[in-house]
Amino acid sequence: MIRNELDRIIKEYHITIDRFDDVALESRCLTETMQETSTKISYADNWFKINSLDINDKTHEQVILSQLMFYKVIKEFTNNNINIPFLDILEKRLDLPILVTKTKFDEYISSIVQRSSNLIIVDIFGRIYEDFVPQKERRRLGQFRTPEPIAMLMVSLLLQNCKRNQSYNLLDIGSGAGIFLLYLYNIALSKGVNMNLEGIEINPLLANALISNFNLYGYPIPEIHLKDFLFMNFEKKYDFVICNPPYTRHHSIPDDKKNKLIREFKRRYGIEISRLSSMPVYFILKALNVLKDGGHGIFIVSTEVFDAKYGVQIKKFLYKHIQIDFLLKFSQTNDAFPDVDVTAVIISFTKRKPSNAHKIKLGVVNSLSYQNQILNDIGKHSDGHLKYEWGEMRAVYQTNLDPEFKLQYILNGMTPNSKVGNNIVYLKDVANIMRGIATGANKFFLLTDDEVKKFSLNKYVVPAIDKNRYIQDIWLTNEDWRKLKLSKKKVWLLYINSNSYIDKSLERYLSIGVSLGIPERSLVKTRKKWYYMEKRDIPPIIFTYLSRANPRFILNEAQVRPLNTFLLIYPKYVIIKNNLTEVLWAILNSTIVIENLRNIGRAYGSNTTKIEPREMDKLPIINPLDLPEGVIQEIRDVIAMFNKTRNRQQFINSIDKIIQEYLRGFGFSGIPLKARNQLYLSEYE
Repeated sequence: MIRNELDRIIKEYHITIDRFDDVALESRCLTETMQETSTKISYADNWFKINSLDINDKTHEQVILSQLMFYKVIKEFTNNNINIPFLDILEKRLDLPILVTKTKFDEYISSIVQRSSNLIIVDIFGRIYEDFVPQKERRRLGQFRTPEPIAMLMVSLLLQNCKRNQSYNLLDIGSGAGIFLLYLYNIALSKGVNMNLEGIEINPLLANALISNFNLYGYPIPEIHLKDFLFMNFEKKYDFVICNPPYTRHHSIPDDKKNKLIREFKRRYGIEISRLSSMPVYFILKALNVLKDGGHGIFIVSTEVFDAKYGVQIKKFLYKHIQIDFLLKFSQTNDAFPDVDVTAVIISFTKRKPSNAHKIKLGVVNSLSYQNQILNDIGKHSDGHLKYEWGEMRAVYQTNLDPEFKLQYILNGMTPNSKVGNNIVYLKDVANIMRGIATGANKFFLLTDDEVKKFSLNKYVVPAIDKNRYIQDIWLTNEDWRKLKLSKKKVWLLYINSNSYIDKSLERYLSIGVSLGIPERSLVKTRKKWYYMEKRDIPPIIFTYLSRANPRFILNEAQVRPLNTFLLIYPKYVIIKNNLTEVLWAILNSTIVIENLRNIGRAYGSNTTKIEPREMDKLPIINPLDLPEGVIQEIRDVIAMFNKTRNRQQFINSIDKIIQEYLRGFGFSGIPLKARNQLYLSEYE
């Protein structure tokens, strides 16, 4: 209801950047959120800077109007608000109507509470903010609300370090609408812990949501610092910090801000931070600065922070200087943030150097329905690998951790020396891997069959494929591709290079591209001639580069040239010479190899895995060159049967059985197909 009405008002009150500039002329002043500069900045400029928006980008109008409507509702129906000059001026100029009456607003809040009756506390104004500001815009702002069950778990874990009737200082970094602080007040009160709560939040709109939440529950409003956490000077030190940092990637962090932070942390900690680091890296390092010695911190971040290349430096620093108490990863079947493609991990740490005897507790959470059990099991777990109703946990010596080794490997029970033997190799040992073709303008360079005929481009196009969903099976036949062509899909690629002769028909089509501005696109304009296409041989096997629950290696019978939504796998000459290409393809689709994909790639939410070419290089597989002739023939027989039946599951089951029998010969009697650690050959051995 709110969203539909807001969309109507946004259309009715469509405004331009010129009008934003108009509003900006109202005043010029230095705002406290910009204390790290000495330059005066307008209210409008400051608001855009707070939200990491470009005031010259006209696509930001909708998010500003959405924020304005939320601010208007907050002012209308709640008390103790923080005034936001830019939005006040904008509201006055636009004379926007209120969305709902007080009665309707109360009914709206009641409906939110009723839908969440199983929760102790509901982030009501955080949820209302989400209704006003669309997910696409919140993603742009790096704003992802912490779901209540996760907030409750993190707060409960943190409070395990508290003693009854003792007083502590806590800072909630990037407080947002205050869900951590709400749970902290509620649970600390019930435990008899005196917790002095403070929050820091750069965005006064979210601070207003926090105040409104506390007013609604009748809790005393904590002290809120309207500052940029990364540039605030802290004289006070805290016993605890808690944080869900903004998920801002490196390319969205302004260069001047990035340069200051890199210099600061190099001076303070001697750490060389990669310029590719995302925002959570800076937040973790800054948090250490505001903690007392022996103080505790708990963060929830994307696993990418620890598994990407830029994470090596932060892991090297943390492993050596900071005691990590536990890491809890949310499994891909239990999305921490349901609407966001990200796999999250909770990291809890103590500000002190780890002893040689200290062990990190590593857990994988499959279900949040067992909060009390999770708390108890983490508290009791000291050694070994145990499975629980909620997931599993193991403990490892922190001093043994290799920062080059992916966190995801460790959480799956691997060690840098896990291996089977010479019969296991990396995929790069038997094949070359490349990404597919990047056109720079798919709508122009990809054509339907009708378009090829219309422009007489038959001699300039080659069969292509650009979308994973077009190939749901593991074998792309000529007939499959023909069906795509007949269904008017864009399956022809304009494939021109220096040897191509430009006739009149091609000249006419290229002139259309010029009129559309294709030659000026960022990738296209880097080419010797803008219409020259990247060269790729036809790959025998292709892989779904970004896979959601269905990663697959596809036999390319249709001889297509895939675009960069796929990885291209070219078996090496020795594989081709021994006629083992299809055998390699069958091995790649076995369960034991598919399971390993999660260990080499990057895990996101909704059971999504993304694998780059150099990560695919490190996929451990059974070496087809070492297989006995009898095993090879068995695999070929299964392939022949699949070609007749097209029963994918039967095919995979049969290949799994052959592989399992083969591995038994190496002493792995009854090896479970999902024993990923036993099939891992480390590059660090």
